[in-house]
Amino acid sequence: MAMTRTAAVFSLALLLGLLQIGTARPSAQADAQQPVDTQQAQPVFRGGINFVRVDVIVTDKNGRQVVDLKQSDFEVMEDKKPQAIEQFRLIKVDGNPRPGDPPPRQIRTVEDAEVEIAKDDVRLFVIFFDDYHVRLGNSVSVREPLSRFIREQLRPSDVVGLMYPLTPVNDIDFTRNPDTVLSAINNFKGRKFDYTPRNQFEEQYARYPTEVVEQVRNDVVMTALRGLATRLGGLREARKSIIYVSEGLQASLPPQMRRADATMPADPRLTGGMLGENSTREQTAEFFGQSDLYSRMREVYATANRNNAAFYPLDPRGLTPFEYDINEGAGFEADKRALQATSDTLRVLADETDGRAIVNRNDLEKGLAQITRDSSV
Repeated sequence: MAMTRTAAVFSLALLLGLLQIGTARPSAQADAQQPVDTQQAQPVFRGGINFVRVDVIVTDKNGRQVVDLKQSDFEVMEDKKPQAIEQFRLIKVDGNPRPGDPPPRQIRTVEDAEVEIAKDDVRLFVIFFDDYHVRLGNSVSVREPLSRFIREQLRPSDVVGLMYPLTPVNDIDFTRNPDTVLSAINNFKGRKFDYTPRNQFEEQYARYPTEVVEQVRNDVVMTALRGLATRLGGLREARKSIIYVSEGLQASLPPQMRRADATMPADPRLTGGMLGENSTREQTAEFFGQSDLYSRMREVYATANRNNAAFYPLDPRGLTPFEYDINEGAGFEADKRALQATSDTLRVLADETDGRAIVNRNDLEKGLAQITRDSSV
């Protein structure tokens, strides 16, 4: 699809196939020889998908909204082949009920959530608290900008979902109650590099080496993000915004932070130096670890794209020059590479799903405000 990022949402329905449902019939010759046993006749299904919905957001080079486009202004390609646009419309959503309409329905049950989320005039946001990849101090500092986003940017019709890496997708809390969301934000506690097990699942691998535990945490988070995107895709066709609160996925750890048992304290003999700083072996391992991580991330953003979900990674670190604390002993170059690598995982998720990465900046509120603009006109 050749176009710029947009702030007004246009919905395009692409005709990709026809679904034909009929009843199996015998041939004409057989029809003449014997009657049809209608009780034994089986239905026949032919074809595939009727329509695929594509939400498009358009802005000019100055970031201003473009809302006067026509169907002829769009071209949609799949495998380099043009697709027919069967329906085209501009959807105006601002999270407020129409004048004269009753107040938005409160969400008390799963059924309430499904009915409300499916509506075109409802904006859906999900906050994914990646506590595995956020330090405790940073989880505290991100509470205020997130809370201001809820208080100032959300509107009565908006629906917000809340999820952690270990939250079953069918247990996601959806709500219109801002107090519920604010309470969840204020209770968010990151535990990056804290390997203390907090449930039976984590007990199973708690005493593994630190790098294995980090690998497990990455897998848990990516599985959860795929499940979330799939779940949201089953609830509505329209655009879904996932606010992914994280400092990025960790492909490897410097030698100073590796332990054979993740529950044990770091070995003081490995800290405070340049261990592995200029090691070709270490840098090669980092490269292959990052390549493997990106390979597995493709499944995440491919699933998000199939379900029309956009990632908005929110990095609580803000504008920071360092990834590791001074007492963790990582050398300057290793620290620099780790900071760049983790930030890049957040940028990739945003770029590949038409979201925006709120990364390496202290004005988190400005980035969060863009999320609502992307879902509105």
